[in-house]
Amino acid sequence: MRVIILLLWAFPGAAQTVEGFVLNASNHRGVPDSTVELIQDNQAIYTATTDAQGNFRFENVNDGTYSIRFHAAGFNFGQSQTAGHPIRVHSGSGAEKIGLTLTAQGKISGRVLDGRGDPVPHAYYCVQSADMMTSQTADAHGNFELKLPASAFTLWAAPPGDWKPPDPEPDTNRRLAWTRTWYPGVADSKAASRIVIRPNAEVSGIVIKLLAVPTHAIEGVVLDPYGAPAPDVQLLLRRDNIPFIERTKSRAGGSFEFPEAVDGDWRITGEVESGGVKWKVDQWIEIAGRPLENVKLRLNAPFTVRGKVIFDVPEGWATPKPSGVFLFPVRDHHVFDDNLRSERVQSDGTFTVDQAYPGAYSIQPASLVPGYYMDAIRFGAVPLITPEVELSAGSPPITVIYKTHGGSLRGTVEQCASGGVALVPQDPAMRYPGFTYGARCDARDRYDITGIRPGDYYALASFSPGDTPPFWTPRFDDRYVTQADRVTIRPGESTTADLKILVQPEQ
Repeated sequence: MRVIILLLWAFPGAAQTVEGFVLNASNHRGVPDSTVELIQDNQAIYTATTDAQGNFRFENVNDGTYSIRFHAAGFNFGQSQTAGHPIRVHSGSGAEKIGLTLTAQGKISGRVLDGRGDPVPHAYYCVQSADMMTSQTADAHGNFELKLPASAFTLWAAPPGDWKPPDPEPDTNRRLAWTRTWYPGVADSKAASRIVIRPNAEVSGIVIKLLAVPTHAIEGVVLDPYGAPAPDVQLLLRRDNIPFIERTKSRAGGSFEFPEAVDGDWRITGEVESGGVKWKVDQWIEIAGRPLENVKLRLNAPFTVRGKVIFDVPEGWATPKPSGVFLFPVRDHHVFDDNLRSERVQSDGTFTVDQAYPGAYSIQPASLVPGYYMDAIRFGAVPLITPEVELSAGSPPITVIYKTHGGSLRGTVEQCASGGVALVPQDPAMRYPGFTYGARCDARDRYDITGIRPGDYYALASFSPGDTPPFWTPRFDDRYVTQADRVTIRPGESTTADLKILVQPEQ
C-alpha cells in the first residue's frame, strides 16, 4: 500500500473539510466503494465511502490529530490499513488532498488428498508468511481457494477429526495416522516450499497429499495444586493452529491416556471447578519417535496480575489517557491469541488482570500513545530483557513507562511500490511489539517514522502488503542483517536513511 497524506481545509473559523482519493496500485484507477476512516483512540470518528472514481470527502471535521484507515474488498486481504503519517486538522491550513493507494490481492487454489489419493472433504489448511497467517477449511470435495496479499507463503493441510485413518503399516501392522503436511508433501516445516503470490495473479493446481506416520501413546497423571491425584478432569490434546482435538478424562487415581499422537509438539489443557475456584492445567509436551510415559500435569489456581502505566509528562503537558495492557500466552516466541488477558488501566495508571494462570506471557501495550514512545517494561524493579516473562501468583508488579522527545527516521526507498520500512532494534532482547516501528512508502517512495525510542536499529525495506509494515520481532531472521542499514536514533532528532528493497532469504 502506498500513501500520500495531504489535506484540504476550509477558511479559518469554519468547519474543516477533508477530501482525497483511493487508487488501485496496479492500474492507478480509482477504487470505488472503499471505506475511509479518520481515527482517534482506535475509534473511527469519521467515515466516508469512495464514489465510482475513488474520491471521498469528510465534512465538518473538528480540529485535532487523526490517523487514517482504509480498505476495500479484494485488496490487501480485506483488512484495514493504517497510514504511517498522522493527519493534523486545524483552521487556516492550505488546500491539499489525501492520496491513498491499495494493492490488489492474488489468489491460490488447489486440493487436499489423503495418502490413498482420495479427496479430503473439509480439510483444514493454513497459509502463512513472515507477517501474517490465515486458516481456512476446504470444501466438501477437498478443494480450496483463497485470496491473499502479494507475498511468499508456506502452506500446510491437516485432515478433519472424523476422517478415516490410514491403513496400518504393512510389515509391522503398526497403527498410523495422518499428520499435518506442508506443501509440497513434507512433515517438517523447514523443508516446505514457498508459494509466491503476486497482485492480480493466481497460483492454481496446488495439491497437498497428506502423509501417514506412526502414532504413540501419551500416559500420565493429573495432580491438584497440593500434589494429590485429581480425578474427573476433562483434558484436551491439540496441536498449534489445528482445530481437531483429542479428549479424555482423568481416572479415579488421576491417571490419563491419549492412545494415539504423532510426532511433534502437543498442548494439553484442562480445567475443573472446586469450591468456586476454576483450576486449570496448560502444558506442552513433545512426541519424538516413542511413547511418552509418566507425564505429570498439575492444576493451577488463578491469580491477579498488578501493574501501572507511567507517563514522563513534560511541564505544561496534559497527562494522556492510558490505554490497555495485554498479556498474551507465548511459547518459544510464538504468541497465542487464546486466553487473552486484557484490562484498561485506571485514571491513576494502575491496572489489574484477573484470572491469570501460571505460564509465559508477552506483555504488550494496547496501542501507541501520540507524542510518546514506550521506553521500558519493568518486572518489579528490573527492566525486561526478553519478550517473554514467566508469571505466577508471586510475581512482582509490571510497570510500563512512556517518554516524550523520541527521534524520527525518514528517507526514500528505491522502487518501494506497495512496500514499507521496518525499524528493528539491534538488541535481540528488544525485538517485540512496542519497541519495533514501521511505515508505508508514499507515492513518491518516501517514508517517515516518528516517535521512536532512542537507540540503535536495523532499517529494512521490503514488499510487505499485510496489515502493517513488516515487524520481525522474536522471529527476526538474522539473514536480513547483512542487507540492513544500521541507524542510530537520538532524542528529539531526525535521521535520514535512503534504503533499497531487501532480498528475501531462501529457506
